[in-house]
Amino acid sequence: MKEQLQYEVGHQLNPLIFGHFLSALSCHKEANNYYEFWLDILKSDHRHRYAIHYYYGILLKSAGKHGDAVNQLQQALACNKPMAEVAKAHEPWSEEMQESIENTVVDKSIILGSIADMHYAQNNQKEALQLYDLGLALTVDQRYRRHFQKRIDILKHLLNPSTI
Repeated sequence: MKEQLQYEVGHQLNPLIFGHFLSALSCHKEANNYYEFWLDILKSDHRHRYAIHYYYGILLKSAGKHGDAVNQLQQALACNKPMAEVAKAHEPWSEEMQESIENTVVDKSIILGSIADMHYAQNNQKEALQLYDLGLALTVDQRYRRHFQKRIDILKHLLNPSTI
């Protein structure tokens, strides 16, 4: 499968991109095994470990395994990889992105937003509100700002209905 994807894309896929493709193609079992394999063999301070935890967390979230997903996303936050406290606006896909993935700085607000979304889905409203507030403070991306602000407004109303 990897060789076919490389042929279709037109250049070599690095391990992070291949795992992401497996997830996107709904090969969840294969992606799960792939991410577990890399987490088993990579040193705890490896530069890609944060991304493996992040993508694995997103895969688990889509499979409805929210507890495991939160665990993976929190491990991504705990990695020694420097994270952007203030994110740059997201750029459209380009071929250079594949080559620059090794130098990518994690947008902390995206990870916080993913964890908050899971808390929101499980009616853990206070935890979700705290994470959305933090994500809103950290991001400059307008799409994320709108998403976070919408969730914050809803949660504030749910937690304190007299604020109408």
